[in-house]
Amino acid sequence: MGESRSKTPVLFESFAEAISSLEKLTKIESKIAAAIDSSRVPWKESRKLLKCMNTAQVSNTSLFQFMQALFFQMGLGKLEILDVGRFQFTFCFKECEICNLYRSDKSGKICFITSDALLRFFVKDVDLPCSVEETKCQKEGHGHCEFKVDLQPLGVYKIALDAVDGAMIDQIISSKFDIAKFAEENLMEEEAVEYRLQVLESYQIVDKDRKITEIGSTYQKFAQGLRALEEDFDPPWKSLSEITSAIAAKNSFAEAMNETLNPEPFFITVDKSEIVNLTEEAKKSKSFAELISKYVKLAE
Repeated sequence: MGESRSKTPVLFESFAEAISSLEKLTKIESKIAAAIDSSRVPWKESRKLLKCMNTAQVSNTSLFQFMQALFFQMGLGKLEILDVGRFQFTFCFKECEICNLYRSDKSGKICFITSDALLRFFVKDVDLPCSVEETKCQKEGHGHCEFKVDLQPLGVYKIALDAVDGAMIDQIISSKFDIAKFAEENLMEEEAVEYRLQVLESYQIVDKDRKITEIGSTYQKFAQGLRALEEDFDPPWKSLSEITSAIAAKNSFAEAMNETLNPEPFFITVDKSEIVNLTEEAKKSKSFAELISKYVKLAE
């Protein structure tokens, strides 16, 4: 009989390389923990990101620029934005530091640490429940590592619209809305009002004719209560030097290993098959809270 050969992929070429990579990985995980603990973002800044309709707009937000600095300091590489959808962002790392730690491994996607860092940042710091999937990896022969962040729709609705949007929705519902008048009343340019309308249409609050939808009517009934949950505090980039110091302090291999062996359980998954059509569910829902409960399956 022929000798059986193991098909286990070779991750490291030597024991010394394995130990070195393990030390680097545990330091990265420790830095991620320190960064996440220090980077809570106020809704007013998350809202700017959620209202972006293209990658250029995302790149110009303070939140994304902070993310670039933060993820670089974590040791994950330079974060870039590839695509923007209604409830989705696609990010990439063209020079992936995690892949660089597994130089001999060609087995497939390996950037679980990066996926987890994105997940934890969006859920814990940006207050947006989501799922994160690595869709491309340099270890599969791609030129970059790519990650899709799928946001839970009702988490987005909770944050994306502010009091000015609410006033606009009220006027649309009462058929009193006029762009020029609304702009004058709110000391805004008409182009800014038009952009807000585009955002409302994107989130299906109004239809293409700028008429209120069932989702919009249901949302507006409970919007004031949702906005009452908003807290006002400084964004983390105002204390970036302190965050940098906290991350840099996580240099001890023993400390990093200890945190790795005792990680905080943190798993949130959004099953796309459970996400039903918003419009139909809005028609059946007696309250926005009921509508939320149909989406946030995790809470059940």
